[in-house]
Amino acid sequence: MAIFPTSADARLISENNLVIFDEARAIERAVLVAAAAGLLTATVDDDTTMTNSTPADATSQSYFNIWQKTVIDRAKLNQMNAIITYFESRGYSITRESNANDATVLQWTIEW
Repeated sequence: MAIFPTSADARLISENNLVIFDEARAIERAVLVAAAAGLLTATVDDDTTMTNSTPADATSQSYFNIWQKTVIDRAKLNQMNAIITYFESRGYSITRESNANDATVLQWTIEW
């Protein structure tokens, strides 16, 4: 066992993979529901760590602020980037937008 983690290991530890996992599963579910309805786009705008908007909470607002570059938190930025990379690597187009329910929170829009 190493005494000190490599920078890559330290980055993985800081990413909080459960947040990434839960966010990805919510977006995947939205894709499946939309695709079953014959749609080619889905929006996730509530009920996830990054998108809670009814009501908005400090955590979801922090992700919005980090995306808007008004706050610096590299770990949360890496989490959002991991979501984008995950879906783009599967051929989807995914964007962050201001949430239609609360402009202080982000929402994900994914297209295929």
